[in-house]
Amino acid sequence: MELLPSLVEYVNEKLGSLDRHVQKYEQKGELTLRVRIGRITAHHQKGEVFEASAYLDLPGPNIHVEKTSEDMHTAIDMARAALAQEIEKHKEKRGDKRS
Repeated sequence: MELLPSLVEYVNEKLGSLDRHVQKYEQKGELTLRVRIGRITAHHQKGEVFEASAYLDLPGPNIHVEKTSEDMHTAIDMARAALAQEIEKHKEKRGDKRS
């Protein structure tokens, strides 16, 4: 599947807004975010289903979320929300509530 520039911009805008959650790790150079977006239809009877996966490598355990939706933008939004929630959980476990 070819990614259109508008979709790349949308992903960068949505997932880029997570910067404030991970600034501390980014400053130390300890941050890697990988995103995978695709269509999954092999096991579905009708329609298209899109999946957005995000892998965030942080110190300690890595964070991985996968969300699916019939709309690609909705799947991206859901993955962003789940990733933000997991980052906050990670920060609470480490005691990093201020970053």
